[in-house]
Amino acid sequence: MPPTTAAGRPRARLATAPRPAGAPRAALVPRTALVPRTGPALVAALVTLAALAALGLGAAPASARDGRGAQIAAALRESPVYVERPYTVAVPEAERRALAERIEAVRAAGGPVIRVVLVDLEYGGAFQGDPRLLASVLHERLPGAWSLFTVQPESGTPRGLDLPDPAGEERSPAAAAASAVHYEDSVADAPLADQLAYAVDLLASGEAVETYDRGVARDREAREGPDAAADDAGAGGAGGGLVVAGAVGGLVVLAGLLVFLTVSYRARRRLAARSPFVVPRQVLLNHAAASETALRADARKELLAYGRELRGRRMDGDGERLRLALDAYDAAGTVLDGARDRADLVGVLALLAEGRAALRGEDPLPLCFFQPLHGRATDRVDWRPVPGREPVRAAACAECAGRVRRGVAPSALSVRHRGRTVPYFEVPADASLWAASGYGSFGGPPLTDRVVRGDFARAR
Repeated sequence: MPPTTAAGRPRARLATAPRPAGAPRAALVPRTALVPRTGPALVAALVTLAALAALGLGAAPASARDGRGAQIAAALRESPVYVERPYTVAVPEAERRALAERIEAVRAAGGPVIRVVLVDLEYGGAFQGDPRLLASVLHERLPGAWSLFTVQPESGTPRGLDLPDPAGEERSPAAAAASAVHYEDSVADAPLADQLAYAVDLLASGEAVETYDRGVARDREAREGPDAAADDAGAGGAGGGLVVAGAVGGLVVLAGLLVFLTVSYRARRRLAARSPFVVPRQVLLNHAAASETALRADARKELLAYGRELRGRRMDGDGERLRLALDAYDAAGTVLDGARDRADLVGVLALLAEGRAALRGEDPLPLCFFQPLHGRATDRVDWRPVPGREPVRAAACAECAGRVRRGVAPSALSVRHRGRTVPYFEVPADASLWAASGYGSFGGPPLTDRVVRGDFARAR
């Protein structure tokens, strides 16, 4: 008979409560709006950048950047959409094709040249976590006027840049189209693929800046009342004094930043001398994780596929393996029903991988400890997350294992915990089965048995 859950009921896909229409959002202020546009401030900024270059902070090998740029540009000559892992889950193949067809239709109708590039913009990588650097490198190989949509690594939301000047984005149509996503209720909480499609359509309409401005005005009115716009108009007479104050303040802030970075750099050099591998928190954060909606759908699809595999399998052989294979199906359903975040949804995939291995009589390594969405681990590495402490023996995929051995921090699956985004393994073990087990990397009982005995429910 086909396997069922302990309660004998079908799996139910959990739905998140939608945000009420018209509810205010946090204001999005363009970075360029925070920088005083004055001569002294510009000079101070240039001095700071020169000092950073002299210190060698954030500099990636030019050869690595050139190689990545050439690879991506070559792919963009074939298709206007280029997607790498881990965005392949958030924007699956069918969505990529649809997005490419949409962009090509815009171009055929005489609209702007648009390209979409979704890559892991990690701070230790070729593009140093900076979408503008990615845009500049690509423009060297794909000259002309065109618009790029990528992802802002800190938030995982669309970022738009107009080339050949990716830095001049305060009133950029592409930047406005990407930012307008946050003010459109129909896509604000939608999967990344839908947000990108909306941004492409808005840019093609020629009304991106106007739509963004209306969204900002509506949001501010919802937060501050209808008199907010009038306040803006009345503040114009004080503009001269604000410019002078902004210039002086900018000089002071930039000078302080230069001193702070110099001291921090020297401190990091001393720390590096004591420890071969220090992992900054921002490097560990997975800036390109799949959207929860897409991941939930993928987990449910995999659960159904595994159920069909069980029903079509002849149940004979090793009794313990068969028990584990059947229990894995039930455990995965339990976790999917109670999943609260990406870590739980990835746990569903880990349980199904464990069940399939048992069903096939295999004893493979677990999923990659650092980023389980990378798939099955291929090796174990010694990883030292905190200088001076004992290393952690972790299962890792080839990509993450190579990074650890080269002294480069691997990406990590991130979750929200107590109002902060942290790597999943930084959540206390008593609050997360996945942190306690490393998705099976730390040994001990199978994940399936842990869920069956109630570890997942107790952690919740």
